[in-house]
Amino acid sequence: MTNEKINFSITPEDVIRRAGWAINRTTKCKLVLRRCPACNGGDNRDERTFFVNADRYSDYYGAYKCSRLKCLAKGNFWMLIRLAGMNPKTSWKE
Repeated sequence: MTNEKINFSITPEDVIRRAGWAINRTTKCKLVLRRCPACNGGDNRDERTFFVNADRYSDYYGAYKCSRLKCLAKGNFWMLIRLAGMNPKTSWKE
């Protein structure tokens, strides 16, 4: 296996929108979702705790993390697609 970067033709924002998750805030390098899709904000329905790296030039492009201590969901772009309930190998073929 080589250390080549995979060139995705989709963006993390595409995945989020197709999954129907609400984006609370965006910056050049980060997407902040209204609620974490893994824990849905917990019992308190915490908001703005789920972050996705949207910097295309970063080694962590598409990586996500929930900052709630009881959740701490995290992963890479491939896992974000899976978290959205999609198959990374087939969901994006047009």
